[in-house]
Amino acid sequence: MKGIVVVTAHSRADFLWACLHRLSIADGAKDYRYLIAIDRKHTADVQNVAYDFRNLSGLSVTIEHADHQYSGNSFNTLSAYRWAAQRTEGLVHLVEEDIFCGIGALKFHEAAHALSPTCFAVSAAADQNAPRIASDDREGVVMRTSYQSLSVSFRATILRNEVLPLATPQYFANMVETLAARFPNTAIARSQAEQDGLINRVLEERCRNGLPGMLYPVVPRAAHYGFHGYNRSGGRALTEGRIEDRGKRLLAMTAAELNERADPSYRDITPCDLDRAEPTPLVLRHAVI
Repeated sequence: MKGIVVVTAHSRADFLWACLHRLSIADGAKDYRYLIAIDRKHTADVQNVAYDFRNLSGLSVTIEHADHQYSGNSFNTLSAYRWAAQRTEGLVHLVEEDIFCGIGALKFHEAAHALSPTCFAVSAAADQNAPRIASDDREGVVMRTSYQSLSVSFRATILRNEVLPLATPQYFANMVETLAARFPNTAIARSQAEQDGLINRVLEERCRNGLPGMLYPVVPRAAHYGFHGYNRSGGRALTEGRIEDRGKRLLAMTAAELNERADPSYRDITPCDLDRAEPTPLVLRHAVI
């Protein structure tokens, strides 16, 4: 096995179905183990989708339920990272339930880590912290100093040595103050203290010390499709039909349809081509684009 793919889930069963379906048909899917990490107060439908996937997919799937009293998604996500990092020396991927991966996403991650073995992490999605530039440079990847939790992968050693030592009971009990004390010179907003804010600070400090940052594709292999959820209130969830049918409908939606269902504050969803195979070896583009 090349590593473990963590899928975090909470209450969007149709998104979870679509997310897992895309992973199951990805090139190299059988080279990985899968952990579906279900957060507290989840819906019964999410649990049913997870167990059906475990029983029917033909993949090696473990399901864990987070037991905690903390707000947010940080405990579930970081606990899932810890579970995975203890069980592999390879890659640990995170795919949240509203992230849909292209057929070549897993292969892209592997190639990017091979291209830069000392990078902090790899995202297969467009960098949300940089302007989007139209390009068909599918071989190109760029190194950046900011983090996003969208179809991301780490070498297990990075998680064990640089990220998980900070996932302490003190952090979960008071994320803002704990990070403010540990990272007094950060340029990251004080309020951004969930797991992605923690990891972003680790990356920021790493880059200040001259170590490599995070790789992003010029052309994304995965995208965020969630028009409603934990950080996106006001969206109109699908409610009619079977979960599988709703999941298929999500996968078929255009950008206009996805954004029309989102709250006007969050109409930034940009789907990617999920069915293009991976190209020849990747190339690190030194210019910031």
